[in-house]
Amino acid sequence: MINKLAVHYKIGIEDVERIEAALIGVAPRIRTRLPNEGSTMVRVMKVVDGAVDETPHVAKMGYKPTALRAAVEFGHEDASLAQLIEIAGTLLRPIAEMADAQTSCALAGRVYVFCPGMQPYTLRVFLGRSLEMTYEDFHAHWLNRHGWIVKPRVDARGGAYRQFHADPKASFLAARAAGVGRHEFEGCAESYQPDVETYKRSMSKVGSDILEDEKRFISQPDTEVGFYRIVSELD
Repeated sequence: MINKLAVHYKIGIEDVERIEAALIGVAPRIRTRLPNEGSTMVRVMKVVDGAVDETPHVAKMGYKPTALRAAVEFGHEDASLAQLIEIAGTLLRPIAEMADAQTSCALAGRVYVFCPGMQPYTLRVFLGRSLEMTYEDFHAHWLNRHGWIVKPRVDARGGAYRQFHADPKASFLAARAAGVGRHEFEGCAESYQPDVETYKRSMSKVGSDILEDEKRFISQPDTEVGFYRIVSELD
């Protein structure tokens, strides 16, 4: 388990390279603020536009392709959420001025690793919760039931899968520190792929039991999905 803070920026396609360059520039400064020992991660990502449009999540489940086109995330197993929020407030506020800050998104919480591993591309499903389900029931179902439905499928293809559970108070403070808004996402489901083609191929084989279980706890209109290329990673 690792504490993590992620800021996803809503920007137009024409602004992706500018935000990407700014995030790559600030990433080493973030890294110097994190401990040198243990599991450390600083990652910059940009969305692959159109990659998710024909996948079951969008075509069948009705999730929205995200406009959060660039992101930075960082964490450490020994860093507190308060420490990560302080880093965001110190280093990321100028970048918010380059994006649509109010509709950008900050999340802070804990990552649970079901299938370890890393690849150059990552799927992110930003999960929405219906008010018909409590916060506690949502996160318990996602962690204790849904994750174990997904895990065998990911293991069978040698993939990687994590759940990033957002803490509401920490996410609110992270958004305020970074100068962005905060969507009502409960966190992100994360999987990793070597390339876009492998992702599309693997998504075409998503089991109906996984999708049916998603209907039990995920609010479809409030959920977004994006497929990102990891453009910079420091450990």
